[in-house]
Amino acid sequence: MWQKHFKIAERQFESGKHKSVEEHALKALTAAREANNDQQVAVTLSLLSRFYMETGNPKAAETFREAVATAEKAYGPSSAELAEELEIFSCCLEELPNLEEAESVLLRALEIRESNQQDQQAIMTALDFLSEFYTKQNKHIEAEKYSRRALEIRKEIYGATSCELESIVEDYIQVLYALGRDDEALALEVILDDNLPQEIEDILASLEGGDAADLDGAIQRVRAELTKLLAQTEVRQDSCAEDHPFFELRKRALLFSPSYAKSVLARLIRMKAMIEQKPEILSEAAELSREVLAFLDTPDERTRLMLALIEMAKANEAHYAELDELLADAQPSAATLYTRALMLFRRYGSTAESKKAFKKALEYNPYVVTMLVGGEDLDVPDEIEPRTMGEAAAYCVDAILLWQTTPGISDFMFEVMSQAMPAGTR
Repeated sequence: MWQKHFKIAERQFESGKHKSVEEHALKALTAAREANNDQQVAVTLSLLSRFYMETGNPKAAETFREAVATAEKAYGPSSAELAEELEIFSCCLEELPNLEEAESVLLRALEIRESNQQDQQAIMTALDFLSEFYTKQNKHIEAEKYSRRALEIRKEIYGATSCELESIVEDYIQVLYALGRDDEALALEVILDDNLPQEIEDILASLEGGDAADLDGAIQRVRAELTKLLAQTEVRQDSCAEDHPFFELRKRALLFSPSYAKSVLARLIRMKAMIEQKPEILSEAAELSREVLAFLDTPDERTRLMLALIEMAKANEAHYAELDELLADAQPSAATLYTRALMLFRRYGSTAESKKAFKKALEYNPYVVTMLVGGEDLDVPDEIEPRTMGEAAAYCVDAILLWQTTPGISDFMFEVMSQAMPAGTR
């Protein structure tokens, strides 16, 4: 009987259909009490108190107090169930408002959470509740205290440069401003600044617009911008102490613009090497890509490094070892599958292995071939989905010169595609 009424009440409450929530919850409560089942009484009171709070019923606080007392009896004074009930109860108390009791309830919930050190996520949540509570009361010193503790747990769980930390930076900045610590707040604004260097954006725009004649000038301008960004980054890094709560995240944000500049410079140097047939300058492009990957490992940068290594291997086959390692770790994509096929063809020629690799790439994303032979524009969308024209365009922007300057590749591609076609359509 309890389960039937409780499930109806719970389902109606969660769906927002409140007409008979109280009726079924009270019937469930009666059944639980008649069965002397403290846990059923506790969860029913919890549901009923949340319903009263959401509907503005003045019985909410009284019902919450009963729910808390029953949860302590049913699950124990150090139970996670009691802590959760206390945390929800604090929201009710804030609305009354009864801030003194709300603070006491939240502190008790934290004490219970901390008694179980294995559940760091729950401790972090309890600390977040307290930080938010004090922020709303303009008690920013207390808010920072609990925010800092929650931050340290986040670092342990997710890592010091995780997006989980980025999500709370803005709140922390507002606390710093409220405390009059404007210099610290401004130093953290860089984490929220995702604008790329305008000078480099202009250079890329001119190249994408077809102005590839002045590659040397573009390379020179990016070098100058990179030198300036590195100098700025060094100064700004020195202004942030290593014990700062967001030291690692701020360092990562500061390094983003120089890393982006390095990536662009690597692309320009590789373009110059291919157009002017100067493979000897590719070593710098490869090293720049390695530096970028050490900071932020992205599939695009991996592809660019692999393409540089393929061309460098023409003069020194030792580069194939690094290339094999990169391909072994890579997830299947148009970039990795087509790059593997190209590498095998340039290394061994038209063999069963290289044909199999190209056929696998062709099956994964046939749009790449169309673009490699010049049948489609290389328009790269902002959002790239696997096996689409967008993915093909993103790969070909970096790879098309290497494919088109590989002797015999067109015949090889045509042969494999012909064999892949049904006999009657060849």
